[in-house]
Amino acid sequence: MTEKLFLIDGTALVYRAFFAFIRNPLYNSKGQNTGAIFGTINSFLKIIEDFKPKHIAISFDRREKTFRHKITETYKANRPPTPDELHQQIEPIKNFFNAIGLKEISKAGYEADDVLATLATKYKNRFEIVIISGDKDFSQLVEDKITLYDLQKKITSNRKKIIEKYGISPKQFIDYLAICGDSADNIPGVKGIGPKGAEKLLNTYDSLDCIYENIENISNESIRKKLIEQKEGAYLSQKLVTIIKDVPIEIADEEDFIFEKNKLQNGIKILKDFELNSIIKKLQKLINQYQPVEIFMVNQEFDFGDNDDKLFQTVLVDSEIEFQKLVKKLNETKVVALNTKTTSINPHLAELVGISLCCDEKTAYYLPLKHQMAENLETEKTVQTLKKLLENKLIIGHNLKYDYLILQNSDWKLEENIFDTMLAHYLLYPTSRHSLTECVLYEFQHKMIPISEVIGKGKKQITFDLVPTMQAA
Repeated sequence: MTEKLFLIDGTALVYRAFFAFIRNPLYNSKGQNTGAIFGTINSFLKIIEDFKPKHIAISFDRREKTFRHKITETYKANRPPTPDELHQQIEPIKNFFNAIGLKEISKAGYEADDVLATLATKYKNRFEIVIISGDKDFSQLVEDKITLYDLQKKITSNRKKIIEKYGISPKQFIDYLAICGDSADNIPGVKGIGPKGAEKLLNTYDSLDCIYENIENISNESIRKKLIEQKEGAYLSQKLVTIIKDVPIEIADEEDFIFEKNKLQNGIKILKDFELNSIIKKLQKLINQYQPVEIFMVNQEFDFGDNDDKLFQTVLVDSEIEFQKLVKKLNETKVVALNTKTTSINPHLAELVGISLCCDEKTAYYLPLKHQMAENLETEKTVQTLKKLLENKLIIGHNLKYDYLILQNSDWKLEENIFDTMLAHYLLYPTSRHSLTECVLYEFQHKMIPISEVIGKGKKQITFDLVPTMQAA
């Protein structure tokens, strides 16, 4: 199987990251805007996590004007100047990539697109090229050995996808833009002819040259007139949108593209300087080869007992004797983790099925209340006893608002002495995901058993009250 070379459009990554936080900027304690640094590096680590690449190259646009500006001063003239807060973050981002072994490859007078196209052309016979960018201009490069990947949309574009999306082949994409233009880069095109018009012309005449060779054969008088009057603008646009594949750069040996995951460690100092602690944790997780925590499933054939070799045990409390043992345990503790199990994720429709509790790192307890065809504790009596037992203890939970809404039906209001780990995680890492599954994986590198393995999916899904109590535990 051919190895892949991932070519990253660093400029697109940085701009997308910065503007993703434009309404809610991230600042550290020094008052520095860190949104672009956070977003860019987080996206890069996502690439590492998803693709596990062995070869990577990255390129950024330079501040100097390019050869396209020499062709016309109007090129990208409609774009506002780069915000100062973004400029201040570009250098730290480049320093990070340099620290982890990805040297910047760029050339004055050319854009990152041109540099990446040159690398793709040079190495497409050695690697399968994956260009990571959301910039549609790269569509002109797509062929059998070159594909595009949009990190934000998680879409891979090959030749077939380009044809499906634009109605023309990748080799026609330059002329497609030459006709319909591109407002983002101030490419004029032929005003009055849009994407559909360009698609139709190219499907009939194949190329811009062929269109003008057959200009008199175009039956639509309006289209013909626009093409004739704006011929100069069409060919100017063609020059501007053409990505150069032979930038005069000193292309390093392919061994210089080898990505060594352990070198991520070298970027930690930069991340610490900008107080990006959540990225540091994610980075360290990628570096280290964690051994997954062993999962012990409770079932009727397996009894944990008091075996100290087991990492954790779950006790099914389905009798008065077991409940009294738990009461004694709760009397001796000051902190309790609590979670309710119900028939629905909608708290206003849900019925309480069971409660799970934990007060140390070795044992958890499951209290079945309304499981069908099973031994259950008496719901109201159990809830009221727990309410009294826990009223002066610290209760910890994940998304406790849900449990609050469920338990208030039994007149148990979780209002004081509570700690919600979901809210805590949000305060620490506002841009992350905050489900219990995500948090456990992030903090402990431990993959939880998905609830779908217990209640099923789709048409086979059941409500939790139909789950056998031992399996529920």
